[in-house]
Order: sequence, then C-alpha cells, then structure tokens
Amino acid sequence: MVHEPSRPAATPAETLLARLPDDAALPAGALAFAGAGASPDGRVVALAIRGGERAAVVVARRVAGAATAEVVTGRLIPSTAPLLVRRDDEEAIVIEDLANEQRYEVPWAGIAEGPSVPWFRDTVWAVTPPGGPPLLIRAFTTGDLSATRIRAYRPGAATLAWEVALRVGTTPAVVADALVSDDGRVVMVQYTDGKQGARLVAYDIDTGAERWAQATGVTYSYFGALIAAPDGRVATLLSDAARCEVCERLEIRRVADGSLERAVSLEGPSVLARLGPRNVETFLGITGDELWFRFANGPQAADGMVAEHYSYDVFDLRTGTHRAASDAWASTFAAGTAAAVASQDGLIVVAPGPGRTLSLAVFRQAP
Repeated sequence: MVHEPSRPAATPAETLLARLPDDAALPAGALAFAGAGASPDGRVVALAIRGGERAAVVVARRVAGAATAEVVTGRLIPSTAPLLVRRDDEEAIVIEDLANEQRYEVPWAGIAEGPSVPWFRDTVWAVTPPGGPPLLIRAFTTGDLSATRIRAYRPGAATLAWEVALRVGTTPAVVADALVSDDGRVVMVQYTDGKQGARLVAYDIDTGAERWAQATGVTYSYFGALIAAPDGRVATLLSDAARCEVCERLEIRRVADGSLERAVSLEGPSVLARLGPRNVETFLGITGDELWFRFANGPQAADGMVAEHYSYDVFDLRTGTHRAASDAWASTFAAGTAAAVASQDGLIVVAPGPGRTLSLAVFRQAP
C-alpha cells in the first residue's frame, strides 16, 4: 500500500453558517447525522438527524452567499439526491424531491414485487436535475434475483413515464447502482452478476430506450458505485481482479457513448468492501483530481455486530495513490458529527456550529 504523508489543508472555497429555527425540536446532546443528500448543484442539502423521537431532516439551502436551514418531518431515502418520504402507508408512498420541489405518489401496486423486496433498501432512487422534465427513477432487482426493473415516474399521481424490464440470466442484469447524468439526458445503470460479468448501460431519460451499453470491470458486490465526474464523464468503482483478488480500480467513461477514457488502479484501503446504502453509510465523490470516500457507520444497538466507525480516504485519479485527510480536517472526519456530500460545486462538509447553527464548507479540492 502506498500512503502519502498529510499535506497542507485545503481551504474551503466558501464557508457559510445557517441557523436552525429556535422552535425546531432537536435531540439532546451533540447534533449528528444519519444520512445526507444534495442537489446536483449543491444548493440544497438534506441531512437526516440521528436520534430523537420522530424522523426529522435538516434542509439547508445555499443562496447568493448565504445559507438558511429548516427542520422538517420525514424520512430521508438512501440516494444521492435529497429525497424525502412524506407518506408511507398501505395505499402509496409519497416522495418529495426537495431540490426540484416535486412530489411523486407511487402506489403500492407499483412497489410490491414479491415477498422480499423492501422498497426503501434494495432500490436505487434518482431524480432528473433542475431545468429538465422532472422524473423519479427507481432501479431495482427483485429479492430472489430473478428480475430487474428500471422505472421512471412523473410527478403527481403515479403514472409510469416508461419502464425497462429484464430477466436475470446469463447477461449481467442485477442492479448495482444507477445515476442520472449531469445534463439530465440519460440514466446510467451499472449491472453485475456478482461473479465475473458486469456492464454499464445508458437509457434515454425521455423514452427509456437504450442509448449504449459497455462491458466493464466486475464488482463482486451487489452494491456498486457510479460517480458523477466533471466534463461529461462518469466513473465506476470496480474490482481489479487481474491485478489481485482484493484490488480495485476506477473506470472513467464518457457519458456521450460510454467509451472508456482511462482506468486508474487504486492503492490503499478497500472501498468496495465497505460499500453500503449510498449517502447513509457510504459517501463518494470526485473533487478536483481526486476521488474521496467517506464511511460513516454510526452508533449501533446494544447487540450490534459492527462497531461504530468513521473514516475518510482520498485517491489520486492520476496515480491511484491514497492519502488520509489533511491534519486540519482529520479530527472532523474521525468524529461522527460531520456529513460529506458530493455536488457539481464541490465536496460539501456539513458540521454542527456554535449554538444552533450549521457550518457548510464547500471544497473544490478534497481536504
């Protein structure tokens, strides 16, 4: 393993304080977050509050060099976007896209796919970015690994805009991850068979028609990691079995046609081994010329099998070398109070500030 010594601290391009309302009910003790999601432009950040008697989410908004914050009731969905469950009953699930201010009502008839499909866990959720037709994307494979569905929902009453249905067989078709491109034109789905096969497929956002498909390196986990990269590119974190059994690499492809631009072998601690629900336990992004990975496994129940643990790793996209956080930010990432989310504007680190405030630090280079 190659480990570089700590380097001088990166300086935030912007640091804002947002005050939480005085009448907002917050859990006793230090404020901590159990998940987070951000709009593509980083202007809206939603953070699930850990603890308390009811599910609560902090919604921070960055506008014209200032920040505001409010606390709303609801459950944050595991997603890279700020998606909030407003209603979940025997009739339907109502999901609000906090960035686009759109609501989607999905009836249970469109959710239930068998006895072992927990919609909130074994599903990748995504939304189109602001400026284009609003759509909610749901990509999932049934619990028995027999079928895959990619569904696009329009706002309001749940009507399917389109659907892709696949049977899991000889072609890799188990959903590992899904991501809407920054320009909102395609949704990309990483498929795997959990063994030796994997492929990345792009679907037209308006029709669901396949735009392109490319074979990729493999991922032995059914969790995957598609990461938005600057300049119309997408990065996929995959196994690098040709190099060694536990090696990993990042494939960087052009969104336009899926062609491989370059592959970078990563040196250092495994990311795939720690992948879990996105933006709940695992947070990833590309900032500057580096891939960053935040792992946050919060307090467990008394009989929990996994100890509380927090870490932060950075990989150079030119050389694949690994480093930890710079000294100035090491203590922030070693604690469980800060959240890190990716956006086109950079890496956003949100941490409790003095009093009832939140600090939002935006980095153009990974700290």
